[in-house]
Amino acid sequence: MFPREINVASLEFKQVFEFPDNAKGETKPKGAEGRLLEVLSQALNFNYKLVTSADKQWGHQTENGTWSGLVGVVMRGEADMAICFFGTNEERKKFIDFSEPYSVNELTFATNFPKLLPTAYAYMYPFDLITWLGILVVLFTMPFIFRMLKITKMPYTYLLLKVFGAIILQPINDKKFNGLLLLSCLWYFSSWIAAGYAAVLASFLSVPLYDTYIRDFKHLAKVVQRGEYKVLTPKGTAILPAMYMTGKYHLTYIADMIEKNDWYVLSDKYMDEDNFDGKSAVLGVQLMFNFKFGKAPLATKFISDDMALVLPVAAVVNKNFCCKNKLDETIKRINRAGLYKRITNDELYKAWFRSQKENLEHDGYHPLSLNDILGSLILLGIGYGLSMIAFLVEIFYFHSFKRFKKYKQ
Repeated sequence: MFPREINVASLEFKQVFEFPDNAKGETKPKGAEGRLLEVLSQALNFNYKLVTSADKQWGHQTENGTWSGLVGVVMRGEADMAICFFGTNEERKKFIDFSEPYSVNELTFATNFPKLLPTAYAYMYPFDLITWLGILVVLFTMPFIFRMLKITKMPYTYLLLKVFGAIILQPINDKKFNGLLLLSCLWYFSSWIAAGYAAVLASFLSVPLYDTYIRDFKHLAKVVQRGEYKVLTPKGTAILPAMYMTGKYHLTYIADMIEKNDWYVLSDKYMDEDNFDGKSAVLGVQLMFNFKFGKAPLATKFISDDMALVLPVAAVVNKNFCCKNKLDETIKRINRAGLYKRITNDELYKAWFRSQKENLEHDGYHPLSLNDILGSLILLGIGYGLSMIAFLVEIFYFHSFKRFKKYKQ
């Protein structure tokens, strides 16, 4: 028979596990793990007393062989069970037991969003450097090919202007060309380039453009190696041992640098804003990041989709706990019913609703403004200015030539 009352340990994290506020008359914990505990309490008909660890850690083995954090609390018998997104690993299994898994911890990292790129130069962003160089090659070689194949007798500079006009969808008088095959190829090339440029430019102007993201762990290891970033991780977790177990160079390198430079932060503070200074990445569980910062495209931090590893999530129980089998059977029923998935989806919706309510500065979409097209307007103004200069030079040249001719007569 399951005990009528047990002690349950956890850590305070918003929307993960929130201890009831007695001052507000709350009696039940909130958050995904708090709601799971309440479901277990109702299914197994037990009451619980909540405790926590003084060091605010999940738990790791210290130099003297003892365990810190929630693992230590359960080992010493101060709690029968602990629940707070615990990732299972073999080292912990030697000292405590894990229940049936009910979720997974997907280890990733979060950073501040990169700085915004100036929209004044957005007209250069649709194509990369290689594409722009390819367009320039076509621009300067096509007139030469027309001349070499004797398709037209027009001078090179005139053809250069005509090819440039074709690329920006200006009409060409095909009667001045002997063959249409090469000209058709130019039209086809110009149509695709112009259409692609216009489509991509419109999306770049309507959505904020950011500098280069650190998208995966390999890239993160490179910027750490160059001294551009540091990687923070909460104390007393299974993150670093699990990274070493993968055997992947970039992950073990990051773990080595964390230990060497002591890039540890308190577990209950590791998602605080102070840790996101623009030159730091924070390791953690993707779902916890989503609870704290929301999900893309409305997230307030950049949360990488690259997963270093995936660990099963389970409750921690004391080795001498009497009713682990009943607990496991109940968790299996919860898994089959999809209750925990429903709970996490509810919490994610709350995170999204909170981000909307707080009117976050990170706004993914906005109407086009004058500032968005400022670069294109500047380029247009330069073009008009050069055209006006050419026009004035032609007038000056015409009148000068006319006076010179009259003087000569």
